[in-house]
Amino acid sequence: MKNISIDVLPRKILNESNDWTGIYVSRSMVLPLFRESEDGYLPGLAETTEKLSNDTWKVSLNAELMNSANVDAGTILHSWMQLATAKTGMSSLLKVLQRVKVDGKRSLILHTSMQINDMQSYLAHPLLGIIPEKQNVNYGSNSMSVQGSSGSKITFQYYKDFNAALQSYSKGNLDSITGIGIPSQIWKELCKNGKNRIFNTNLNIAIKIPHKYSSLKNELMGLRYDELDNLTHNQLESILYSDPPHKVGCDDELWLTYPDYPPNQEVCTWLASQMLNVYGIRIYCQKISYDDYLTGSIRSDNVFQFLIEADPWPSTESMNLIFNNSDYMNTSDDASFEEASSAHLNIARVNKEGILRIGKMRGLKITRLSHVSIPHSGWIGWDDDLFY
Repeated sequence: MKNISIDVLPRKILNESNDWTGIYVSRSMVLPLFRESEDGYLPGLAETTEKLSNDTWKVSLNAELMNSANVDAGTILHSWMQLATAKTGMSSLLKVLQRVKVDGKRSLILHTSMQINDMQSYLAHPLLGIIPEKQNVNYGSNSMSVQGSSGSKITFQYYKDFNAALQSYSKGNLDSITGIGIPSQIWKELCKNGKNRIFNTNLNIAIKIPHKYSSLKNELMGLRYDELDNLTHNQLESILYSDPPHKVGCDDELWLTYPDYPPNQEVCTWLASQMLNVYGIRIYCQKISYDDYLTGSIRSDNVFQFLIEADPWPSTESMNLIFNNSDYMNTSDDASFEEASSAHLNIARVNKEGILRIGKMRGLKITRLSHVSIPHSGWIGWDDDLFY
């Protein structure tokens, strides 16, 4: 049995997940094809990938794991068909695949709809693993318990106060603490402990600009976001844009909403102060609940939204899928979708969708579990001792 702290209890998990936390919990319930590690990817149910052509790959499975879990290539296809019919946006992951062929019990032939250079990175997404038919999930007043992929019980305990989780961990009541979204001063102290490993993630912070105020994107792109690195004690890895801003000005009453988790308040307060000091544009910050954030219930023409985006998988190609999902298949940039850098796509996206990424979150590995690796997505496999 394992006990893990968490700052949100997701109500939707597995193929019905609608947020990062839902996928985070699901990761330990799903039999993964590949697993993220600090240096790349480790085998899961799948052993190898082989590139047959620019848009064709062969995926080979581990015979021993197939037999012990009583699954085969057809089981994977069935799991993907379940994901394809899910009512949430997670089914968009499968847009990468144009056609899938079961090639005997131990292999799959994948024909892709876009060029993928790192197939293991893509296949390491938790929801592309084998999702259990029977979902053993039990909710308590402040917890949820699930059955891990190895059959062990994992309890996710809800803590709104990170200090309370830290105290519980120090007493031995928790095996691990969720190490993303930590209050900045606590982050600073925890980083001094050599046992806590800092790792980069694909969890992006962005600002959604209302269409009415799309002209303000230049002012937002002109801010020195590298100042946030020091403000958050390097919990945030900032993005800088080089385009010079145009001072258009704005006298309207503007608001910026953000979910009530660290370091969101520090980031939004800094952004508002910079817009006022540099451009004379006043933006008021408004804290909202996580439920309101997920449902997008607080929207109007004058509200900027603080967004947290998880790239579909930890590879540069994943940004293509985010952009594709917005139905903008062509850009005026000088780079094609296949060759475009994430910087090109970021700028194309703010121009066409009004979504400006300003940085990526870092995480801390805070755990007593020896098998836990460092995933760039942040989706940790708490039950990965199945593979050791």
